[in-house]
Amino acid sequence: MNIAGRERIEIAAPPESLWQMVSDVTRTKEWSPDVVMSAWVPPWTGPVVGAQFESTNHMPFVGRWRSRSTVTASDPGRRFAFAVGRNPADPNTTWAWDFEPAAGGTIVRLRYEMHREPRVVLLYYLLTGRREHVRRSVATTLQRLKDAAEGPAIAG
Repeated sequence: MNIAGRERIEIAAPPESLWQMVSDVTRTKEWSPDVVMSAWVPPWTGPVVGAQFESTNHMPFVGRWRSRSTVTASDPGRRFAFAVGRNPADPNTTWAWDFEPAAGGTIVRLRYEMHREPRVVLLYYLLTGRREHVRRSVATTLQRLKDAAEGPAIAG
């Protein structure tokens, strides 16, 4: 069973600003309905290729779990990608954010693919309709990013 997909949205903000928002993994919980928190693993403090971060995620019936990810692409204003799992050369899942300038701002694409999940996880996804949940979650993530990027600026 292949679980993969991509969603896109147009956001009225420059690609560089959106890349900065997304590549700050400590903010992931602001966009993703499935991420409870993310933090850089020392000695890393930012989005460079090879940097690692840990996330706490949540799923119904499963509860919370932690995952480690490695940044695989970090091209300001263009792409931010990471591999989930202990070995980035043989990841469980990959995620990639791509930013393309457009007349009204930026087209943002978010792509994911599960490569090597345990059979029990794939079975869980199949039995619970989780595949569709992931697609909806990605769409929600993009919409929340759009809302944050286009929202009113807070005077300081």
